[in-house]
Amino acid sequence: MAICILRFPNGGGCRTWVIANVTTVESGVACHDSNGNLLGKVETPDPLAQQRVAEAIMDCLDAGKGFKQPDWEKLIRGVTA
Repeated sequence: MAICILRFPNGGGCRTWVIANVTTVESGVACHDSNGNLLGKVETPDPLAQQRVAEAIMDCLDAGKGFKQPDWEKLIRGVTA
């Protein structure tokens, strides 16, 4: 089994199984562990971009879909191709 480490755009990363909560806040999308500690954040004030980012993170957490590192820049800008 490969080690799936989700890398965040402003540095840092974590294994996907550590993420307990994905939260949308005014400044972006944040991931927390089961103790409420911030693991990483993708900053964007755009609600549509936040939705795309949150969905991409949730896809990473879905073991049935397989892990693929999201392209944060494309998700934030709304590039689909």
